[in-house]
Amino acid sequence: MRLFVALEVPGEALLAPSRSLPRFDGVRWLDAGGVHLTLRFIGDVSKEESSVPLAMLEGVRFERFRIEIDGAGFFPNRRRPSVFWAGARDARGALSALKSAVDSALSPAIPPEKRDFVPHITLARFKPRATRRAIEAVSAAYDPPPPVSFDVGRFVLYSSEPRPDGAVHRPLLEVSST
Repeated sequence: MRLFVALEVPGEALLAPSRSLPRFDGVRWLDAGGVHLTLRFIGDVSKEESSVPLAMLEGVRFERFRIEIDGAGFFPNRRRPSVFWAGARDARGALSALKSAVDSALSPAIPPEKRDFVPHITLARFKPRATRRAIEAVSAAYDPPPPVSFDVGRFVLYSSEPRPDGAVHRPLLEVSST
């Protein structure tokens, strides 16, 4: 099974601008229920190995905090995008602190990620056949991104099952703020 740690986010509000766009070939918008902010990608583990992160994450403590959507963009870049995202930030640095706490809890058994943490929420995925017109329409619909902010009161360890029409995420553990 593939595991990751994430925050649930208000997918309906974030995807609202996409509802007014025509459907473009090569652009797949995430379902509102699948929208999340990944704190830590763990990767593929056996069913037996999945109990390790469960036990490690239960001890993470954090206080409730607020996140704001701040900017939007493309990974790896606008010329050849594979992902369209909305950025996220918090004024107090609590998001980075939670990310660090999750990483520290997992560090005895799971190697650290090599990529820098770029807090973002994936909204759409692009296939190579996506046209320049589609990419520009997506960008224009989110310039600026919708004003969305939300409280973070828990994080979730998910299992993810990739499928042709998008991954199915199942919660394995929820850890609430103190």
